[in-house]
Amino acid sequence: MREIAAIPGRCEGDVVEMADIFVRRGGELQRADGFPPHIERFDAAGYRLPELLAKGE
Repeated sequence: MREIAAIPGRCEGDVVEMADIFVRRGGELQRADGFPPHIERFDAAGYRLPELLAKGE
């Protein structure tokens, strides 16, 4: 696996916008800066996406 990405739903012509959630760096998956779309849907289901995807420091 090289990356985990979200599809925010925007596209222009043949280009589809992607948001990288996790990317492979140095042989392991690391948190990237992207977020999946519709964060309010995760909130409604009881998941706090910013907390779940917070970068460990």
